[in-house]
Amino acid sequence: MCPDAPSPRRRGATSRWHTKRESFSSFLEGSRLARVLAGAWVLLLAIGTLSLTSAALLTDSESTTANTFSATTVIIDANPAATAFNVPTMRPGDEAVLEITTVNVGAAAFRYAITSITSEDVLASELVLTIRESVTSCTVGDWDASGAQLYTGKLGDTTTSGGLILVGDPSSGADTGDRVLAPAATEDLCFHVELPVSALAQNTGTTAAFHFNAEQTDNN
Repeated sequence: MCPDAPSPRRRGATSRWHTKRESFSSFLEGSRLARVLAGAWVLLLAIGTLSLTSAALLTDSESTTANTFSATTVIIDANPAATAFNVPTMRPGDEAVLEITTVNVGAAAFRYAITSITSEDVLASELVLTIRESVTSCTVGDWDASGAQLYTGKLGDTTTSGGLILVGDPSSGADTGDRVLAPAATEDLCFHVELPVSALAQNTGTTAAFHFNAEQTDNN
C-alpha cells in the first residue's frame, strides 16, 4: 500500500461519523432551542412586568373646604325654680299644691324624667306626692278634678341612689313614662303634697329637690 494512498475505509466508520454529526446537530439545535426558550422566558417576564405596571389603579382626589358643623342645644327650664313649696307647719290632713311649668328653650326636641331628692326619710316617706298633667285648675279643691295622674307615692327616699324616680326614667334612651317636648313647647304639671291623717312624724322637717332630667330624642 502506497503511503499517499488514502486509507481504506473500515466498516462502520461512516455510521460512526454520521452519528457524531447527528449528535452535534442535535446539540446545535438544542442550543438554539435553549436560546429561543430563554428569549421566550425573558419575553414572558417582560410581558408580566408590563402587565403588572399597566394594572396599577388610576386615582384622583378632590377636597371640599369650609364645611361647618354646630351642635344644637337641649335646655329645660322649670318655673318656679326655687322654694316652690314652703309649708312650715303641716299637720296631719294638711295639703299643698304647686304648678310647675316645664319649658323646652333649646333648639331640639327632648324627653325628660323627674326625680326627687330629699334630705331625710322620716317625714319624706310619710308625705304623699301626686303629680298630674293637663289639670284645668291646680288648686287644693280642684287639683284632681281633671287631667291624668303621672305619679303618686312618697315624696322621697334617701336610700335610693340618684334620688327617687317620679316620672319616666333618667337613664339614656326612651323609657316608659318619659315626657316629650318639642322646641319652644311647654307643659304644666300639678304637684300635690299631703300629710295623711295617719302620719306619725312630729317635730321633723325635710327638703325636696325635684330634678328635671332632659335628653335629646333624635338618634337616641
